[in-house]
Amino acid sequence: TLVAGLDAVDASHVSPYGAIASRWNVSGGKFTWDIAVPVNVTATLHVPAGKPADVLENGRPLSESATCRVVGAKDGRVIVEIPSGQYRFASTGFSVVTEPNLVATPRIVSTRLSDEKPIPVELSCSTEGATIRYTTDGTAPTGKSRVYDGTLTIAKSAIVRAKAFKQGSMDSYEARAEVEIHPRRIPVQNITLVTAYSPKYPPANGERALIDREEGSSTFSDRKWVGYEAGDMEVILDMGKPTAVRRILMRFVSSPNSWIFLPEAIEVGASNTMGQFAPAANVRNGVPKDVSAIQKYAIPLKNVEARYLKIKVKNYGKCPDWHNSPGGAAWIFVDEIFVE
Repeated sequence: TLVAGLDAVDASHVSPYGAIASRWNVSGGKFTWDIAVPVNVTATLHVPAGKPADVLENGRPLSESATCRVVGAKDGRVIVEIPSGQYRFASTGFSVVTEPNLVATPRIVSTRLSDEKPIPVELSCSTEGATIRYTTDGTAPTGKSRVYDGTLTIAKSAIVRAKAFKQGSMDSYEARAEVEIHPRRIPVQNITLVTAYSPKYPPANGERALIDREEGSSTFSDRKWVGYEAGDMEVILDMGKPTAVRRILMRFVSSPNSWIFLPEAIEVGASNTMGQFAPAANVRNGVPKDVSAIQKYAIPLKNVEARYLKIKVKNYGKCPDWHNSPGGAAWIFVDEIFVE
């Protein structure tokens, strides 16, 4: 079912893993929908159509798709779950109804979605005169939820959910964003590269991109990711003084089609001098090589008090035999190292 007079939409939703881009239009009785979903995100689509047989995915019947899963059909829509990737859906057999105008979905914007201190969040709606209401306790926003008055600061980890309302119009769809607050994170004073990153994708902040608390998007070339081609990554973190450390958090992106894989293993050494490092942790990767995702690794440390931490991330080195370029140089991409 489509609303009469609404024949095209171009929009995006910013998730913690990148932007979901969506564009659809209606022309000549045919509905066309282009959508891009970032890695580590699964999207649920409601495609206007009478039945699954009325829907094509990238020019093929939906039933022949290897990645799309039909959940069901309800109220003139076919419900489809899709993993990360780029898709084009086309459908016929939908109906058009005349309803009040639909309020635009709010946007949730923040300069960062993860930090150790409170994070300011901005909500906006392109529909003039609309009232934005939101929640931070996990419940769905309603017409009785808190009104956004231009100021919102998140002091502890929460999921921000927002809807916009306007009298005489249909309520907007819901927007949501996860905001993470980590008060126990320890500022890293300095970082030394033992092995240099690849100059093919230079990060905007150089080696400090690994400790600047700015997480990368789903696009590994956004200059927030630090890449290593074929070789291992090895760095030394300086806490500035002997510090009790209980764990290290790291984020990696995996995109096998781009020759990018998760690490084979992560080793951590600790020292109060720049001399010999005592082994502190050794974590093997348990995620399959063929997964496309943004993966967080938590490396627990026991009874560690040190000024310096040496981190070695082991690269598989070569693409596996099943890859479309077996034996090619494998990459690892890291965007951030957090110490707690």
